[in-house]
Amino acid sequence: MSQDDALFEFSDPRSARTAQPHPPIRSDQIDQLRSAFEQAGIMSDAERRRIIESCVMRPLPSLRDLRATDVRFILERLESRQPHQTQTGGSSWDDRDGDTWIDRL
Repeated sequence: MSQDDALFEFSDPRSARTAQPHPPIRSDQIDQLRSAFEQAGIMSDAERRRIIESCVMRPLPSLRDLRATDVRFILERLESRQPHQTQTGGSSWDDRDGDTWIDRL
């Protein structure tokens, strides 16, 4: 097998890629996060910081220190905190909370 047929080239310095830094957060993403926090009713800066740092697993001095890829995780966390509205398609009998005496028979 020739060098050109190799699946991986461990010793060829030409194949070594420089690590690309993560792109920084964009202004539209910051606006998106602020809006999501407002919709979730989270107004405290301390609570916002706690949620963000728990999502990215590192301390952050400001929103500008976030990466563009971090935003999705934060938005998913905020969405999971909001109560989901279930659509009812049945009657009040179908949507009852507990069993009745008939159900226990």
